[in-house]
Amino acid sequence: MEFTINGTSVPQVEKYDNQGAHNAIKSMMQRKETLSIRLYTDKDNYPCIWIESYNVAGFKYYVTPISFKWIYTYLTTGESEDGGIQPTELNPYQAGEDNNFQLSILKQLIESGKRVQFVPLFREVNNYISATSAFLRGKIFFRVERTEELLSYLREKEALI
Repeated sequence: MEFTINGTSVPQVEKYDNQGAHNAIKSMMQRKETLSIRLYTDKDNYPCIWIESYNVAGFKYYVTPISFKWIYTYLTTGESEDGGIQPTELNPYQAGEDNNFQLSILKQLIESGKRVQFVPLFREVNNYISATSAFLRGKIFFRVERTEELLSYLREKEALI
């Protein structure tokens, strides 16, 4: 008995279907689902969110400033209209640009006076700080690297225990 594999080809890597992810999020919003969101920057330097709900398993969505504002508006008000966002027009962070998307949003929430609940430092056993910000239609979860600079900032803002 002889097995041959002639004629096989290496499959090409498909581009991520961000349009499909956008449509799934819009559908979740129209059903008034409560969203759980985690923020990060992917290996190709694009800002992303990991989004899930009780009824939908988690998936990645590449965000732009406009699409993130759309999601934030849904979280705070429940409004799901996307206003014609083009989810396929993406721009990565440039070299030399601060690419810590998660930390940037965390600081913006603190600066704007939104409530952010931190896990007490004595409960954190690794080099991270965990926090959650709850809204009308969901939560944003944070897990940022614990640095002296960040600790000083959070203590100055009286956000940390």
